[in-house]
Amino acid sequence: MRAQVKQGYMGGKNGPLGYLMKKKESKGKKFEYKPKYEDYREVTITVDNATLYVATDSNGLSDPYVKVYASKKKGILSTTHLFTTSVQSKTLSPVWNHSETVSLCPEHIHDYLIFELYDKDILVNDFIGKGRIMLNKSGYSNFKLDLFDKDNNKIINAQVYGSIKVNEGHSGNNSSA
Repeated sequence: MRAQVKQGYMGGKNGPLGYLMKKKESKGKKFEYKPKYEDYREVTITVDNATLYVATDSNGLSDPYVKVYASKKKGILSTTHLFTTSVQSKTLSPVWNHSETVSLCPEHIHDYLIFELYDKDILVNDFIGKGRIMLNKSGYSNFKLDLFDKDNNKIINAQVYGSIKVNEGHSGNNSSA
């Protein structure tokens, strides 16, 4: 069967059995650093609560939730979704007390954590605002994050409160970094 594919029968490499062809090794391979398990650091991110001063629903309230991303300083496509909080129904003062522990590699450490606040709706969820905080080695015991519009131009009337703790070593490794 491989011989037939190699000779061009069955469509060659692009045909339905093209996966039978062996891929040739490229000579100009770039070296890519792959961090080891013990290189990763655990970061505990807590989203405590938020304050909204303007409602997004017609009932004068909102159904807010937060999405948390890690992002590098440069590059639009360098964000990684970390977690999403639950939806708090019909409130302008949501309380989540939601903590997640995520592993980030120090060699490719994400420079910022991005917090995006949304209003849950039946058809389309409304974007309320976003804010970012620089990730540092010591974390933040408590933070208050003013939120901006989608273009990061204008502060909107909402804040997110929480904390960030950067653990010394990986939980699976007893050595400290």
